[in-house]
Order: sequence, then C-alpha cells, then structure tokens
Amino acid sequence: MYAFAKASITTSLLIAGALAIGAPPPAQARDGVVAGLAAGALAGVAAGAILSAPRPAPYYGPVVVDDPPPPVEYGPPCYFENHRVWDPYRGYIIIRERVCD
Repeated sequence: MYAFAKASITTSLLIAGALAIGAPPPAQARDGVVAGLAAGALAGVAAGAILSAPRPAPYYGPVVVDDPPPPVEYGPPCYFENHRVWDPYRGYIIIRERVCD
C-alpha cells in the first residue's frame, strides 16, 4: 500500500476519533434532524477518505516475446514480363504479363 494511502486512512481515523471524544452529550429528540445530518456528513467524509486512497496497479509478470514465425511461401516466385502485341485498332502495344515458374 502506498504511503499516501496509509497517511489518508490514518488521518481519517484520527479525525473520527477526535470528533468522537469531543462529541457533545446525546441529542434530544428535537435535535434529531441536525444530529442525523452531522452524523451523515461525518460518515461521508470518513468513507470518502477511505475510498479515495490510491491503489497499486496489478502486476501481470514479464512480457514474453517469441520469435516471429518464418515467412510462408504460397507458391513459386512470380515476375512480370513486357510483351509487344499487335492491336488492329491501335497498332503495336506493350502489355505486362505475370509469369510464374
């Protein structure tokens, strides 16, 4: 646990203890609303101090890095060749043709 979290919890407990020691005598029935609001505020401050304490990040261990798999060859190597072809409308044209061995 972080030192800040310990300090936050310790501080909230000290404040709650000091308020409990210095608390006035029990309230009368007519003071029930004010006493209830004060008790609720005190409980909210204490709960907020406890819940807002930072928590350490989880540790998942070292990252395992494997060697990449070898490249996969899907077939014979291919390349392109240029061919001169006669087109009756345009004359000689050059086309590229894929050739695989």
